[in-house]
Amino acid sequence: MVKNIIKIALIILLLACGYLSAVKLWDHYMIKPWTRDARLRNNVIGIASYLNAKVDSVYVKENQFVHKGDTLFSVDKRDYINAYKEAQRTLAVLNEERNQAQSEYNRRIELPKGLVSKEEVDQKSFNLSIAKSKYSQQLTKVEKARIALSRIATLATVDGYITNISSFKGSYIKVGQQIMSLIDANGFYFYGYFMETQLANITPGDRAIIKLMAYPDQMIYGEVINVARGIADYSNTSSSGSLHKVDPTYEWARLAQRVPVLINITYVPPEVRLTSGLTATIEIENQNDK
Repeated sequence: MVKNIIKIALIILLLACGYLSAVKLWDHYMIKPWTRDARLRNNVIGIASYLNAKVDSVYVKENQFVHKGDTLFSVDKRDYINAYKEAQRTLAVLNEERNQAQSEYNRRIELPKGLVSKEEVDQKSFNLSIAKSKYSQQLTKVEKARIALSRIATLATVDGYITNISSFKGSYIKVGQQIMSLIDANGFYFYGYFMETQLANITPGDRAIIKLMAYPDQMIYGEVINVARGIADYSNTSSSGSLHKVDPTYEWARLAQRVPVLINITYVPPEVRLTSGLTATIEIENQNDK
C-alpha cells in the first residue's frame, strides 16, 4: 500500500515538473520577446571630396582608428591657390573702379546746380551702382575660392574606424565622389526583428540581453529605444516607399510579420570587438517582470 502511494506521488511529481517545464518553455519561446534575427549596425559616414582634383595624399590606412579632426586625405591645391589669388586680384581692380565711380559721382553732386545736367548725374549714379554690384559679386567669388581652398584637406567628423578606401595618391576624384567610409566608434546599435505577436510585451526602456554569434559566451546589454512604426507591405509595393523591408517568416500556417526594434547598447565586455553587420540573439526583459 505504501509503495503504491509512493509510486503515485512520484508520478504526480514528475507530471507536475513536466507541466512546469512546459509552461516555462512556452513562456520563453512563445511569450517572452526574443529573436535570433538581429543585426549590429552603425552610423557609417561616407567620406567624399568637396573638390574636383587629383588626390595628393592619403593619410590613413584600412581599419585605422582616427579621432575627430584628424586629416584623412588631401587633394592637389595648386589650381585652387591660383584661383584664389586671381579672385583677389580681380577684386582689387573692381575696388579701384568702384572708388573711381564714387569719386566721379561725388564731384558731380557737389557742383552748383546748373553747372551739370541731371542726365550726367544720373549716369554717374548708374555707373556707381554697376561698380558696386560688380565688387559685391566678386567678393562672393573670393569667398567661394577661399572656402574651396580650405577644403583641400578632408577631416574626420567623428572618432571612428576607416574602411573601404577606394582612391589613392594620383587618383582623380570629383565633387561628392566617396573614396572611403568612416565607422562611428560611438555609433553602434542593434536592430532586432521581433514577431508582431511579441510587440505587446516590448516597451521603450526594457532591458535587452544580447549575444553575438561571434562571441556566444559574452553578454552585451542594451535598452529598447523604440519600435518601428512601419514595415514594407509586400502585397502593395506601390506604397512601401522607404520603409523597412523585412523578409516575412511563416509560423505554422499563418504569416507572422517581423518588426524592427531599435536597441541602444549600454554595456559591452572588454573582450568583444564590435563589427557592424554581425548577427545576434536578443532577449527582452520587460520592466514589469524585474
